Amino acid sequence: MDIFKVKKYVPMGLLCLFVGKVILFGTDYSDMGVAIALVAYSALVDYLEKHKKLQDIEHIVNKQNEVISKMALEIDSLKTSIVGVKMGQNFKKVI
Repeated sequence: MDIFKVKKYVPMGLLCLFVGKVILFGTDYSDMGVAIALVAYSALVDYLEKHKKLQDIEHIVNKQNEVISKMALEIDSLKTSIVGVKMGQNFKKVI
């Protein structure tokens, strides 16, 4: 098993073990501090992972928008060229 996969589940595993200890032996103020720290750490790690995924998606969308805008400019220039060619052909037919 990969070390990074194990590292991902260590805080939640510690929290589960700690909750089991609290259920079996009771609690005091220091135990509440440890529980709050473990929950805060787990929430922070989860938030940072989701934020990173959102940043990656935003980056991909920005790249796609750039490609779409370049394609739109190219299509517009092609339309302009086609109109110019058609106008040139009509003038030749008249003369």
